[in-house]
Amino acid sequence: MVPSSLPLAEIRRVLVNKVLYDLRDIRRGEIVVFHGEGSWGANAEAPPAPPGNPLEGLLRRAARAVGAAPPGDKDYVKRVIGVPGDRVACCTPDGSITVQPAGTDRPIGLDEPYVDEDDSQPFCAAGTGSATCPPGAEGVLVPDGRLWVMGDHRSASADSRAHLDNPDQGTIPQNKVIGHAFVIVWPPSRARVLTVPETFDDKTS
Repeated sequence: MVPSSLPLAEIRRVLVNKVLYDLRDIRRGEIVVFHGEGSWGANAEAPPAPPGNPLEGLLRRAARAVGAAPPGDKDYVKRVIGVPGDRVACCTPDGSITVQPAGTDRPIGLDEPYVDEDDSQPFCAAGTGSATCPPGAEGVLVPDGRLWVMGDHRSASADSRAHLDNPDQGTIPQNKVIGHAFVIVWPPSRARVLTVPETFDDKTS
């Protein structure tokens, strides 16, 4: 998992598996890279790389082809919190995000020690704010073919919560997902495998 000392907003180089989601569905807790154009617009978290010489451009394109380049100006790296059919909300009285899978009758609170600077921003199907979304409020429904995603650096992440006023209430289309981010490769001091946190194991299946 990504520890609190390494918020996703600081990741600059990750390896991305571009084949995995051709073989199986995207799962809760996984970190995905997706293209924001057509869903969220330009990525304010990752400004475009400055122009360089033609050789630099060629190297960047080659690196992106194997999933080892920095994100483009419309690429995002976020953790999947809700999959189609889920209802996602914040917060329980202790500030936890909740996920209610399709076909279940109660939401399940997530234990997220990996989150950095958790702002516990209330959100639900009705909108945002503690008055609109008290504990137990109905969560945002994730439509078919879409995902609810959030950054691990919660207080600085322009994630699904920032786009609740869109027609699809902040969810992103699955067909915009480029692949599964599974290893941090840069900086070397922070190189590690990105795993799914235990809070997602068998609790929201």
